[in-house]
Amino acid sequence: MIAILTGPIRTGKTTALLTAFPSSLAHGVLQPVVDGRRHVLCLQSGQSRPLEASADLPEQDRVHVGRFVFSAPALRWANGCIVDALDLRADGKWVVIDEVGSLELGDSGLASSVREAVTRAQSPGGLHLLLVVRDGLVDAVCDAFRIGDPLVLRLGDRLPEGPRLGSRQEA
Repeated sequence: MIAILTGPIRTGKTTALLTAFPSSLAHGVLQPVVDGRRHVLCLQSGQSRPLEASADLPEQDRVHVGRFVFSAPALRWANGCIVDALDLRADGKWVVIDEVGSLELGDSGLASSVREAVTRAQSPGGLHLLLVVRDGLVDAVCDAFRIGDPLVLRLGDRLPEGPRLGSRQEA
């Protein structure tokens, strides 16, 4: 099963997932803002890395998309967390990937692990996969990653066999 949580930017999608998915319910990655900077949080280990490139990061370790500059080492680490999540997944746990966006549509960022996760979710007896996708990109993400007929959710909706994803009042 593939579900997509969508909504406008800065409406509480990641915050809702932090509440809904302790490590006992999910593996994968979230991208919370910590002290004003976006980070990648590995749900199964609890470790995090700054996703936004620091000023001292060498140019060859930077990934540019629009006005944003990301850390290539942090993205590699996040891809590793997702692959580990796919391998560790226990029955009933969701694999969460926050967020699939322009970087992935350009075949960068988390694209390789998203492809692997989608393939596994669409195979017989596949895993439960939850992707976070910003409003306006759902169709493009579904086309790029060949996702047919996902369950599209918004804040306040409940996952089948899973928790409620925040509330509409938080949006």
